[in-house]
Amino acid sequence: MKDIKGIGFTIPSEDDDLIKLDSFSSLADIDIAIISCDLTTTSYSSYDGNSFPSHQEYEGKKLYNKESSSLIIDHKAHWRNELSHFVKNGGTLFIVLCSKKDAFYYTGTKNVSGTGRNQKSTYHVAPFCNYDFLPFNNIIYNVASGKSIIPQSSVVSDLFKNFKNIFDYEVYISGENLSNFFSTKKMIEFSEATFN
Repeated sequence: MKDIKGIGFTIPSEDDDLIKLDSFSSLADIDIAIISCDLTTTSYSSYDGNSFPSHQEYEGKKLYNKESSSLIIDHKAHWRNELSHFVKNGGTLFIVLCSKKDAFYYTGTKNVSGTGRNQKSTYHVAPFCNYDFLPFNNIIYNVASGKSIIPQSSVVSDLFKNFKNIFDYEVYISGENLSNFFSTKKMIEFSEATFN
């Protein structure tokens, strides 16, 4: 029997099949992984008890606090490496396309200016997206939502037939060498117009 685990995603079953996204778990012992890069399932925080407002922002987007930023950097490197090895070694990976969230994190570097009492530290931040956990650089994640979904593979036809009334999407992907299980009406029309 295949060993299936969800990363940041709970599979409805009686087994302990959840691997936390904010962990350093290994995928070496499993056959199939389902990942969702939904950061609401993590312990990352933008809370900073030393400032008002207590939740930090930068350029209007969430800024994770220094502790969470350090963890994000480490977890991002871990999962990019772990998922890359998992797929290269024959593991089957499914990605649940949750809503794309852009944010910022502290890089761990800073500039210091001035001397004595006038000394000031400027901490550096970098942009971050929840899909940065994935090692697939050729995929573009586009923010869009809708309900019109069309199955493109017989693998998912039964799933779609039984659950089509509750399907929707929050992001779509584009890039080269992608296999589509689902598409939208407009994407199909665009594909036909492009290739005919």
